[in-house]
Amino acid sequence: DAILLGHISNSISYFGSATLLVLAGLVGSLVNVSRIYQVTRDLSFFDQGMTAESFTLCFALLTLIMALCFFAFTYALRKMAYTFALLGGLQASPAHSEETRIMGEQAAIVLTEAVRSINNGIRGFYYAIAALFLFSGPYVCIAATIIITAILYYRQMLSPTARAIAAYVAAL
Repeated sequence: DAILLGHISNSISYFGSATLLVLAGLVGSLVNVSRIYQVTRDLSFFDQGMTAESFTLCFALLTLIMALCFFAFTYALRKMAYTFALLGGLQASPAHSEETRIMGEQAAIVLTEAVRSINNGIRGFYYAIAALFLFSGPYVCIAATIIITAILYYRQMLSPTARAIAAYVAAL
């Protein structure tokens, strides 16, 4: 259990660090967004009708999405630290007592919430990709958002993995 939880914690740290690097790049780029706007005018896949103001808003939206991803990952890491503390407290309790059962259930809830925060951060990456399509135009972005939402819906609700997890939870 400790090895698996440690691996999850390391994965959260990796995603959080990677997100922080991307976020730092985006925030740094916001300072020179007018220069970036001028450079993108020569790229064929960018919406040539986009104004500098709307370009800045799209860039700011992408930065906001990545900031929310970063917050989700850091909150997941914090929840994992709480989980470790709660699991550490289980050793001090008698194995088959009512208190131990309650403590185990509460630790499971905190761990579940940590995993939910990880998933929110990863979903944010998907929607950041959809937000990138804003630079190609609103209709392209709408199509990308619908496609990404469909992919996420399939993976969360209809995939073999999702069905297996649902069956596992139902068996609990």
